[in-house]
Amino acid sequence: MNVDKDTYAIMNGYTHAFDIINKDVYDYLKRKSTENVSDNTLSKLVKRGYLTSLTEDQELELIKRITDGVHDSRRFQKYNFQFIMSYDCNLRCVYCFEKEVLNTSKCPSKDKITKDKIDRAFDIIYEKYENKQCTQVIGLYGGEPFLAENYDLVSYIIEKGKKCNFTFYAPTNGYDIDAYFDLLKENSNLFHFQITLDGVEEIQNRNRPHFKNKDSFEKITNNIDHLLKLGITIRLRINTSEYSLTKMNELMSLFEAKGWYGYENFSAYWALLRDDIDSGAAPAEGEKPQINQLDLMSSFQEQKATGNLSSKLSCQDYGISSILNNMILGKDVKYKGYFCGAQVSSLIFDPVGDLYSCWDVVGQPEHKVGSYIPDLEISEEGYQKWFDDKISGYKCIKCKYVLFCGGGCVIRSLKSKKRIRPGNCNQYPQVFNSLVKNLYQETIKENYNQI
Repeated sequence: MNVDKDTYAIMNGYTHAFDIINKDVYDYLKRKSTENVSDNTLSKLVKRGYLTSLTEDQELELIKRITDGVHDSRRFQKYNFQFIMSYDCNLRCVYCFEKEVLNTSKCPSKDKITKDKIDRAFDIIYEKYENKQCTQVIGLYGGEPFLAENYDLVSYIIEKGKKCNFTFYAPTNGYDIDAYFDLLKENSNLFHFQITLDGVEEIQNRNRPHFKNKDSFEKITNNIDHLLKLGITIRLRINTSEYSLTKMNELMSLFEAKGWYGYENFSAYWALLRDDIDSGAAPAEGEKPQINQLDLMSSFQEQKATGNLSSKLSCQDYGISSILNNMILGKDVKYKGYFCGAQVSSLIFDPVGDLYSCWDVVGQPEHKVGSYIPDLEISEEGYQKWFDDKISGYKCIKCKYVLFCGGGCVIRSLKSKKRIRPGNCNQYPQVFNSLVKNLYQETIKENYNQI
C-alpha cells in the first residue's frame, strides 16, 4: 500500500515480513517494470517471501494448512471457564443484546446459579487444571455478575478458585460493586474488571440507566474511584457514537480531574457498538444512528495527533497495532486460525446447567453447546457449530488479511444471515491499512531502511 510519495509498505501474512519499498520495487512486484531492481533486492524479496515458486493453488493450500493447524492445536487445549451468576441486571441499557433473555421466559432472569451447580462446575475445572488443560483465570458474567444479592455466590466461587490459585476477570457495569469492597480489599490481587461508560453523565444516564435510580454515572464513577484506590485493575470501555465523540474531551477531562491517569492499574479504550446490535434509542439531534469502525479509529488518531490524549487511552483495533509493532520489531506474531476463544476454548456455565461458548448468545438454548449437569457433555450439534467450523471452508481463506484477522466475529452473521459463520470483516482491511499508514508517519518514516 502507498504510505508516502513513491513509498510503499508490503507485508507477507505467513512469513510475517514487513518492509518499506520504493516505486521501482513496487513496479517490479506489480510486473510493471523489470528495470532498476538489483540482484541484492531480488534476493531479499525471495528471502522475505514476497517472491515465491509456489503456484496460487499451492499457496492457498499452505494457508489452509496453517489456519486449520492453528485451530486444531488450540481447540480444547486450554479451556477458558466462566460463570453466569444469573441473567438478571440492574441497568436497562437501551441496546442490551440480552433483552430477549431478560424479558421472556426463555431462561428466567431471576434464577441464580446454585452452590450445587458451582460445585459441579468446579469438579470439571479442577480436573482440567490437574491435566494442565485450562487457563488460571475464571470469568464472572451475567446479566450483571456483581449484583449486591450475588455476594454469597461470588464469595463462594472465589474461595473455591483460590484453592488452585485462580484469578478472576469480570465485565461489570460497576453499579453495585460497592457491596463487594470488603471482599475485594482482601483479594485485590485476584481481580481485574472491565467497566463500561457510554460517555459523560448525560449520555451514560440516557443509554445505561439504573432500573430504578437516576444516578448511573455518579454511582459507577465513584465506585471506580474506590476500586482504583484498592489497587484493583480497571480496564474502562468507552462506548462511542458520533454524539459521544463530541463530548469526549469533557469525559477525558473528568478522568484527569479524578486522577485516574495517575494509577498504574487504570487504562481505558474507545470501543464501538457493533452495527448488528440495535442501539435502542433515538439519536440526538443531528446524530448519525451509529458510526463505523473506521470512523472510530480515524477520530481517535486525529485526537492522538493533537497530543492531548493520555498514554492510558487506546482504541479498539482487533489487536492490529500490536501485530504491526511486533512485525516491525521482528518479534513473534501468532497466526490466527479463528477469531476468538468462543471457537476453540470457552465454556460458560449458566444458572440452569447449560453450557455456552459465546457471551452474545447466552440464555438462548438453541445456541448452547452442551450441559454440565449431571456431567460435562458437549453436544454434536454444538461442537460442529461452534468448535469445528473452520475459516478454511469460507471465502476468508483467500483474503490477504486472514492470518491476522482469523475470519472476524462469527456472531455478526447471526442477525444478517441467520447462521453463525466466519467472514464478517467489520472493516478490518480498512482499519489495518489506516494503522499501517499512521505507523509509518509516526514511527517508521525516519527510522526504517528500505529494501
